[in-house]
Amino acid sequence: MWIQSLLRNGYTILDIKKLQLSDFELMVEALEKQAPERKEEVIETTLDKAFPFLFG
Repeated sequence: MWIQSLLRNGYTILDIKKLQLSDFELMVEALEKQAPERKEEVIETTLDKAFPFLFG
């Protein structure tokens, strides 16, 4: 998965083979800072609103 990300960002297979462990550590740090936590959104539907009236 991370290899595909590197390829999409313009790295070639040869570039990836030349990378050192420290390069990967820096990339992981950047990805961790870049990817914000996704909050789960709760969408209330008509059935959710009607449920207390129907069965409450």
